[in-house]
Amino acid sequence: MVKGLHGKNLPADASQVIDQLERHCLAPDGSLASKPLYNDLQLAREEMSKERQRYLKAMAIYCEATAMVEEYQQAVLWLILGESGIPSVYIRNLY
Repeated sequence: MVKGLHGKNLPADASQVIDQLERHCLAPDGSLASKPLYNDLQLAREEMSKERQRYLKAMAIYCEATAMVEEYQQAVLWLILGESGIPSVYIRNLY
C-alpha cells in the first residue's frame, strides 16, 4: 500500500518489513497513518456526522417554530387592524 516503495528494487528484508508494516501498523487507506490514529479519525468523523445530523434537525425545528410564531404574529396584527390590514389574497381564502 505504500505508494512508490514497491516499485523500487529493495532488498528482500526491506520489502518484508514494509509488507508487515502495511499489514499490521499502517492505515488501510494507504495514508501512512498508524492504525490507532486512523481508527481515531474514523471515530471522530462518525461523531461529527452524527452531530451534524442533530444540528440540522434542530435547525429545521427552529425554522418551523419561527415560521409558526411569525404566522401567529401576522394573524394577531390582522385582528388588530381589521380587514383593511389583510391582503386581498387572504380575504378571498377566508370567505
